[in-house]
Amino acid sequence: MIIQLQKLISLIFAIFLRCESRHDHPSFSPPAFRLPTTPQNSGLAITCAKVCAIMHRMNQNNTRICTVLLLSACLAGIASAADVLGPEEVLATKPADTAAIAKRRPADPALWPITPTAGYGGWSKTTGSTWLGSHTKLEAVAAASPSAEILLLGDALPTNLGNGLEATPTPPASWKKYIGSRQVLNLAQPGENTEQVLWRLKCAFIDHLSPRVVIIGVGANNLVAVERHKVSVAAIAKGIETVISTVRSHWPNVTVVVIEPLLMGRPKPAQRENLAALQTAIDALPRIPGVTFVNPRGLLADDAGVIRTDLSGYGGLLLNDAGREALGAALAAALKGQP
Repeated sequence: MIIQLQKLISLIFAIFLRCESRHDHPSFSPPAFRLPTTPQNSGLAITCAKVCAIMHRMNQNNTRICTVLLLSACLAGIASAADVLGPEEVLATKPADTAAIAKRRPADPALWPITPTAGYGGWSKTTGSTWLGSHTKLEAVAAASPSAEILLLGDALPTNLGNGLEATPTPPASWKKYIGSRQVLNLAQPGENTEQVLWRLKCAFIDHLSPRVVIIGVGANNLVAVERHKVSVAAIAKGIETVISTVRSHWPNVTVVVIEPLLMGRPKPAQRENLAALQTAIDALPRIPGVTFVNPRGLLADDAGVIRTDLSGYGGLLLNDAGREALGAALAAALKGQP
């Protein structure tokens, strides 16, 4: 009986998670949490269920123990189902152009920065959607901008030039003066890692774009994995290099500008050290014609790469108007003379 109940509850949770994947349904409001997904979870669920079954056969009907074990099985079942219903399953409800390209994060953290992986972000108050929900909206924006001459990719920093999810993106005056009448498509989103940018670059809709300039700003969020999962800064630098090479493989003659990573808010000393190490690794990357690296330190940030408080707002997490103007001016200067 207990096994049948565990299977029933696991099935209900699996259906729930499959429904959660349909984040773009207008009547669905995803929950604000997500349990961690690990390969061990399914084993834990099975083990708990087996113990319950053995106790049942031995007529040791200890209600309290069985309840704890069954609850553990159910919770592990949730996480296991979430792992099974990874991005490739989530995207089964998406258009065919994205359904076949999602990849689950590799077991080896060293491969994370270079492996195209859809974001697992849950419901966000900032975007009013899940990560995949925001991606769907960006696809629609891209479909309406096939002739965009300037394409932006990456994390929160490029969004300061006009967030692609805004109904009417508002670029800073310094940037607007540079772009003039040229159309800009901003596919950057706060929180993006190199792997999410790589994933987006594998979507079919990208092939319908023909930018002349691509601006990349990514890598800062990958630093979180240095402390938590022992990802090396060399691997992150390789991820940035892979983003650049992927962009050039799509558009061989495009001009690429890379905004080197900065830290926002109040980073810990270890994060500052990791950023310094990443900067060294980026400096060691081979320079190729048509690719320009912009180091905003001194203009936007202090010597440690932390964005200046007089140029940021919201606790240092976003640029203020002065910061956005400074970023726009830096990029306009880097692109000076480009058609």
